Amino acid sequence: MKKSFILLFACVSFLGFSQEIGSAGKLFKNENRSSERIELMPKENYRWSMPYDYGYAEVFVRIPEVGRFTVSVGDQQITNSNGVFRFFDLSARPQQLTISYSGIVLYQVSLRPRNNHRMVFDFFSRKGLFLLEDLDLRTANQGYYGSQWNDFWNGYYGGIGMMRKSEFEQFFTLYKKEMFDREKLKFFQMQRDVTSFTTDQIAMLMSDLSFDDSKLTLAKEAYALVADPQNYYKLRETFSFESGKERFTHFLTQIRKR
Repeated sequence: MKKSFILLFACVSFLGFSQEIGSAGKLFKNENRSSERIELMPKENYRWSMPYDYGYAEVFVRIPEVGRFTVSVGDQQITNSNGVFRFFDLSARPQQLTISYSGIVLYQVSLRPRNNHRMVFDFFSRKGLFLLEDLDLRTANQGYYGSQWNDFWNGYYGGIGMMRKSEFEQFFTLYKKEMFDREKLKFFQMQRDVTSFTTDQIAMLMSDLSFDDSKLTLAKEAYALVADPQNYYKLRETFSFESGKERFTHFLTQIRKR
């Protein structure tokens, strides 16, 4: 009798703590006008919590290139055109990351996410996938990688940050002090591996050069460093002659085909 009472009490307790559909939250009515309805699963087969038998991991991928990409990790998949792909609730075990564009697989790699860690990547179709950080979520000062939840990279292109406005102004002042185009190009090359630029900043550097050949050289070297390659076409107007503009147009057209 005592055993039966304990069993009955356990069942009542379980039912009491189980969530009843409609007992919590505000209902948003279905706006789908389709007359077809699909019964996905029996009513009693609900899963109220995620099992973490294999641990917990996260993977963040950024794609700075313009376009609508699809990224999948394990059985999760995200498609968008904003270039930010955040995967939560991943198992901490080997699984495949796949990046596609227009249904064509561009990149595929096996990951080994660790328990309570977030892997942060940058992806470039011409360069590959770069791991910026493998962040331990248990020891981070904040719950995200970066100063705020939607600013988790803190910089551009392989983790290289950009100069603040005042820093670029100082750089540009010294750049202009160089007498000849050759020296100005060398000054730019000295800085290019430690920072990124915007298209407008490159336009300023190009406008201070005397010859179209030098401008084209700078434009070619800077393309991989800019944070907004979609605006690179604006540099066409910095060339003095039509021949220079045509050579720049040819360069930009060809490099975007790769």
